[in-house]
Amino acid sequence: MKCFYCGFENQEAAKFCAQCGNSLQTNTGGMRPDSDVESLNQHLSPKFTVEKKIGKGGMATVYLGEQTALQRKIVVKFLNTDIASDEEIRERFLLEARTPARLKHPNLVEVIDVGICDDRPYYIMEYASGGSLSDKLKEYKEKNQQFPFKAAIEIIVKVLGALHYCHQNRLQSHRDIKPANIMFRENGEPIIVDFGIVKLEDASITRTRMTMGTANYMSPEQCQGRKDIDGRSDVYSVGIMLFELLSGELPFKGESGLSIMIKQVKEKLPSLNGKIKGKFDRTDSDYTKVADKIEKIIDRACAKNRKKRYETAQEFAMELGALIGTKVNLTPTYTNALQNTWGLVFAFLFLGLGIGGFLGYRFLTQKVAPNNLIIDSIPQGAMVTNVNTNKQEGVTPNPFTIQEPGKLNFKLTLEGYQERLVTVEITDVSKPKTERFELKKEEKLVEPIPENNPSIRNGFISAGGFIWQSSDVKRMNWYAALTYCKNIGMRLPTKAELKIGYDTKNQLLQKPCCEYWSSTPHEDDSDNAYNVHMGKFESFYSSKSNAFYVRCVSK
Repeated sequence: MKCFYCGFENQEAAKFCAQCGNSLQTNTGGMRPDSDVESLNQHLSPKFTVEKKIGKGGMATVYLGEQTALQRKIVVKFLNTDIASDEEIRERFLLEARTPARLKHPNLVEVIDVGICDDRPYYIMEYASGGSLSDKLKEYKEKNQQFPFKAAIEIIVKVLGALHYCHQNRLQSHRDIKPANIMFRENGEPIIVDFGIVKLEDASITRTRMTMGTANYMSPEQCQGRKDIDGRSDVYSVGIMLFELLSGELPFKGESGLSIMIKQVKEKLPSLNGKIKGKFDRTDSDYTKVADKIEKIIDRACAKNRKKRYETAQEFAMELGALIGTKVNLTPTYTNALQNTWGLVFAFLFLGLGIGGFLGYRFLTQKVAPNNLIIDSIPQGAMVTNVNTNKQEGVTPNPFTIQEPGKLNFKLTLEGYQERLVTVEITDVSKPKTERFELKKEEKLVEPIPENNPSIRNGFISAGGFIWQSSDVKRMNWYAALTYCKNIGMRLPTKAELKIGYDTKNQLLQKPCCEYWSSTPHEDDSDNAYNVHMGKFESFYSSKSNAFYVRCVSK
C-alpha cells in the first residue's frame, strides 16, 4: 500500500507508514478506504464489484474489482476527495479515461466505463495482472541480473507501435512514457496506461497546477515547457527507458526534479556501453553482436535537438526490430467509428434512401488521413494563426488533420519578416498535402553611425581590448552567424567578451537592447549557443525566435 504522504510502498496489511509514520487507514479527506469501497459497490452493482484498494497516488486511488457478467478482474480508478472539487483536475482525470477509450490498439489499456460517484469521477479499466515494466526492472536489479536484451527490444518495439498509432490519431504526445506506465497483461503483452497529461490536437486543457511528466524521462522541449510538443517527445522518453533497461540505471540523476530537467536539456547522454562496462558486462550474445548499433540508435532517439531524432515512433521501432531480426509492421490504422458501425450504416442505406444513401455512405466512410495538411514557410519557424478562430495553431512546419474539404485561411508571422495571409484549399481529405509559403523580410531603417566618433573606423569600434563590429548588425540564426563572422575575418564573441564590451558603457555596444546568444533552448541552435539580455546583462531562455542580433569581434 502506497503512503499518500511520502509515497513509500508499505505491506498491504500495514496500518502506519514504515517511512513517515502517518496512518494508512485514512486519506486526506478523513474517509476510511472501506467507505469508498462501499460507495463504489453501491453505485456499480450489479455489473461490477469492488474488492480492495491496491494503490494510491496524489491524484487517484486504485481499487481491484470484478466485472461480474464476464467474471474478469477490473481496476477502478477513483479521484481523491481532496482534489475532486477542482474542475481542471476533474477534466484532466476524465481525459485520462476518454483518450484510450477512443483508441483501439492491442498495446493500449482498455477503458471499460466512466462515471461519477459521490460527486467524484471514476473510470474502470482492464486489470493488468502482469505488473509494470518498473516492477520487472526492479526484480532484475534486486537479483543483480541483466534485463534480457531481446525481451527489452520486443517490449519497446510494441510500445513504439502503440505510440505511432496514437500519434496518427490526433494524440500529439503521451508526455509521461516511463516504466511505471507500461503494464503487462496476463499473457505478457505490454500496454500503455495513464493518459492524464496527453496532448491532443483539439484538447481544451492548456495548463495545470500538477507536475507535467516525470523528470527522469522528459524530453528537453518538455522540460523547457514548450507548447509545440509532438511525438518526438515520446521518442525521447522511450529512448531513455531503453537506456535504463539495458544499463540498469537512468542516464541522468539529480537531487531534485529540477536538477534532472536541467541535465535533460544541457548534458550529453552518457555512453550506454560505457555505463554498462562500468557496472557489469552483458553476456547475452544478442546484445554483444549489436552493442555499437544499439548505442547509436539510442543516441539518435535521445538527441537534444528533436530534428535530429527519429521523425516517428515507427522509424525508431523499425531500427530496433532489424537488430533482433523481427519484422515490424506498423502500418497506421485510422480510427473511423462510422466505418466500424456496419449495422448502423446498412440500416441507413436500406431505409429507402437509395442512391442518396449510397453516396452518403461513401462520404461517411471516407478515410481521413492524419496530418493531411502541413503548412510550411521559408524560412521555417513562423507562427500559424487560424484567421477564422484567431487561434495560434503552432509554428511551421505545422501539421493539421482536416476533416472536410474546403478553403482555409491562415496568417503567418515571424519576427523580422512581413506578415502574410494565405488561403489553402483541400479537395481530398484522404491525401496528405503540403503548402509552403515564402516570407519577405521586413525593411528596417538603419541608424547612421556618427562620423565624428574617433573610435570608429569603417564600421568597427575599439573597446575593452577588442575590435567590435559597430555597424551592419544583423539578425540571423546561430549557424549563419558563425559563417557571417568568419567571412569578414572575425568570430562571434563569447559571453565573457560581451560582458567586457557591455561594461565599457559604450552606447554602440549596448544596442540592440535585448538579444544575444546564451543558453537558448531553440532546437536550431548548437549546444554552445548562448543568449544574453543586454539591459542588465542577464542570461535568459527564449525559444520564440531563432533570429538573434549578430555582432562580430576580434582581438
